[in-house]
This record gives sequence, C-alpha cells and structure tokens, in this order.
Amino acid sequence: MRKIVLTLDWEPNTNHSGFYMAKANGLYEKHGIDLTIHGEAEGETLLSGSDFICAPQASYVLGIENPIIANLTGIASITQINDSGIVSLKENDITSPKKLMTKRLTHWNQEWFHTVLNQVINEDGGDYSKVDLVPMDVSDIVTTLNTVGDATWVYKSWEYFELLDAGYEVNYFAFPDLNPVFNYCSPALFVQNTLIDEDPELISNFLSATEKGYQMAKNHPDEAIKLLSDLRPNISQNLWKTSQEYVSNIYLNKDSQWGRIEVARWNNFSKWMYENNLVNRDLSIKSEGFTNEFFK
Repeated sequence: MRKIVLTLDWEPNTNHSGFYMAKANGLYEKHGIDLTIHGEAEGETLLSGSDFICAPQASYVLGIENPIIANLTGIASITQINDSGIVSLKENDITSPKKLMTKRLTHWNQEWFHTVLNQVINEDGGDYSKVDLVPMDVSDIVTTLNTVGDATWVYKSWEYFELLDAGYEVNYFAFPDLNPVFNYCSPALFVQNTLIDEDPELISNFLSATEKGYQMAKNHPDEAIKLLSDLRPNISQNLWKTSQEYVSNIYLNKDSQWGRIEVARWNNFSKWMYENNLVNRDLSIKSEGFTNEFFK
C-alpha cells in the first residue's frame, strides 16, 4: 500500500463527499492507495507533504510564479460549475450586482476579487466605487450578515444553505450567470508534478476511485451525509441534507462522468486573469496548468 495525502481546500463539506465515499467503500485500497485526508481551512496553502490538493483555479493561476505552485497540475474539476456568487439577506433587496451600491460587501484583500466585482457591477450599470467595502475573512456567514455585512461572496453549496438552515430568506446571484468567463474551476483538484513523473498510473487509479466515489455520493446521498456528519457532528442534519441534495446535481457531466476539465472553461478564465493584468503570463495560449490525461 502506498501512503497518499489529500489536502482539502476547506473543512470537509459536500464538495468533498466523493473522496470520503471512495475511502469508506475501499475504492482507494483496491488500487493499493492508503489515503489520508486533511480537511483544514485554506488547504491550498498546506502543500508540504500533500500529494493531491484541492484549491480554486484562481489561486493556482495567481500563484504560478511561485515554484511550489508551479510544481502542481490541475487534474480534475470537483463540480461542473463554479458554484460561487453573492449571497445576502432578502430584506436588503440585493437581487443584482448594481444593487450592491451603498451596501456593505465583505471582501478579502486580493486584487482579483475587486476586478471581478468591478466588472460585474459595471456591466450591470452600477458603480463599484459606491459599494461599502468591509475587509474581513468570513468564518460565520449567519453572524456576518446580521452584524457587519450585507453581502458576501460564498459557495452556494454551503453558506447559502447555512443561511436557509438558520431560518433566513436570502437572495443570491451566481458569477457564471453574470458572465461565462467566471465559470472557472472552483474547487479543482491538483497533483504534485513529482508524482506525475514517478507514478502516473497511481494518479489514474486515484481519479478512477474518486470518480466512482462521486457517482456513489450522487446516487446514495444519505450514505455521504452520514460519513460527513460523523466528521462534523456540530452541523445540523438539515444542512447536510439540503446541501448534499443540491451539490449532487453538479458533480457529474451529462455523461455521468466526474472531474473532466473543460478546456475552454479553464483557458477562458486564465486568459481573463492575464488580460486584466492580474498575472504576467497567459496560461491559455498553450493550455497550461491542467490535463485530462489521467482519466481512463
């Protein structure tokens, strides 16, 4: 058995159900893989000692000048869409980007955040300079939208359902619905290039087991919920259920396959990052940074 480490992009949640389903059902073991999963916040920064890493495509493209990041290659998209957007309490009437003007929008201190929001607000006829920006890393969406913020960039598959679970009515708009260039791969799965050189067959086997895990999670959501809720028993069963029911529908493509990266989806966003002076190199020219070659 070869010991392999997977580091998640956040705490275990329904985006990760397929990994846990595959592990619990012995799918990795069948391929001689002894998998350890680290489910910690901001897992994309915990690269040391990890063979596979979950992280947003944006983090990878932005960090490509860093030799540690450059030693990674994207090998799968965990969901079929970029499942992120802006959520707010319904009472604030933020139903489109321009309605963020005069509202308190929480943000993290990265230039690309502001470039995205500036574009979608301007395209909607608004003025980003009139948004009240609140710098903070949101760890509790329910408390945040009741105190210091009116709107936050979230993953719909989790924070949106957290708010519903807490009894709130919400508004939400998704970035890919505003402009298809924002349908980037988030989260994506990356592998160390050293493992590509050493054991490409292991990578194929890992993806094969993981794909089966996501197919199982879609078809047996209650089993997936049980595995995840055992890891985080403080989360309500209703939240697990509603989140899993939603995200199960975006795991697989129309052919019931998991993980394949659409070339245009990846390249369009990489090109957008370059054209907006966020990075120094256009990875889209040679379709750099990702591959589908390890899917059997």
